[in-house]
This record gives sequence, C-alpha cells and structure tokens, in this order.
Amino acid sequence: MAKKQDNKKKQIILAVFIVFLMSFSIMGIISRDNSSQVVRYGEYVFEKGAANNWKTKIDDTVYEFTFHPDDVEQINISQDIIGKLKNSLEIDVTSDFDDKFKDGIALAQFNMQNTLKSKIYVRQGFTTNVSVAHPIILCNNTVVPTIYFKAGDDIIVYQENNCIYAEGRSSRDFVEIADRLMYGILGIIG
Repeated sequence: MAKKQDNKKKQIILAVFIVFLMSFSIMGIISRDNSSQVVRYGEYVFEKGAANNWKTKIDDTVYEFTFHPDDVEQINISQDIIGKLKNSLEIDVTSDFDDKFKDGIALAQFNMQNTLKSKIYVRQGFTTNVSVAHPIILCNNTVVPTIYFKAGDDIIVYQENNCIYAEGRSSRDFVEIADRLMYGILGIIG
C-alpha cells in the first residue's frame, strides 16, 4: 500500500512538472511572437514589426521601411536631390525592363509608392514600351523629378538635370537606396 502511494505521489509530481513546463513553454512562444524591437533614431521612435519592417509615426501617419535609418544613413545623397524630391507632388521612377536587378528595383519602387502615398504620388514606368500599364519614362523628357534605377559598379545616387540616377550592385542595394531616399524626403535623415 505504501508503494502505491509513493508511485501515486511520483505521478502527481511528474504531472505537475509537465504542466508547469508546458505552460511556461507556451508563454515563452507567445511573448516572443508578440514582442517587438523599439529603437530611437534622433527624435523618431522605430518599431520592428512581425514582418521585420521598421515603422515610425510622423504627424499621425505610420511609415514603413525595410531598413532602419542606421543601416542606410551612410548612402550619400545630396541635399539638392532630397530637396527636389521633397518639394515635388510627383516623382517618376523608371528602370530598364531587363535590368539584371529588376526584382530589387521593382521592390524598391513599390516600397516608395506604398510608403509615400500620403505625401507624394510615385509613378512607375520603364525606359521602353513593355505594357500599357507601365508608361515610358525617360530622363531626357521629364518635367518632374525622375529616379532612374539601374545596375552599376557601386551604390551611388547622383543627379544630371532633372534625372536622379540610383545605381546599385545588388537587388538589396536598391531597396536600401529607396529607404534612404524616403528617409531624406520625410526629414528623418538630414
């Protein structure tokens, strides 16, 4: 009889231990999924969301970026370029349809269009006629600031007349350049 009680006590202790272990495991998973990283950059508070994107709020509008400002502030963009973009109601973005980094360029252009939609109209196109949905946008006949994304030997953003050239060595470079341009337009990076 004493042996049965000892076994019963062991079973109860084991059951309590398993319930305790499972409860804390579930709590750990839930708290990890709901946690977010909050980082300040100057006067701005950035929160890293579940999709690994950085969000900040400016004048009741939430803006979303792929990279934190610390990750892209080293990309050199002149104040003349930022001023031209910031003071425009429309920005055209273009690229060669068959650019070797077309996926990264498309993502950069989409991010600009989506993030800036409450502030600036971003019109997407290509340098050649590929579809009715995408107009031909060239730098030599533009009246609005135009960003021409194209493959290059380095990460560089420069201006010739009304055209802003954004060159990169990888698809990631173009997403970084787009974030850096948007941070400048919104006044987050000076």
